[in-house]
Amino acid sequence: MDMQSKIKIKDSVIVFKARTARQLLKEGFHLIDIKPLKEDTHRSLFIFERTDEIMERLKEITIAQSTE
Repeated sequence: MDMQSKIKIKDSVIVFKARTARQLLKEGFHLIDIKPLKEDTHRSLFIFERTDEIMERLKEITIAQSTE
């Protein structure tokens, strides 16, 4: 079984914005994979390991970005 088959949706979180993915990477969150977006191959999906910490951080980032 290859790596892509082992990635389970419930064990991962998908990030659509490169800016958010960069911020998470700088903060030390674990990136599992990067895939091209099927509808727009110039954009990518960033797949991170799902943890309580990343879910909380994504809420904070979403709130901060919505006020910009």
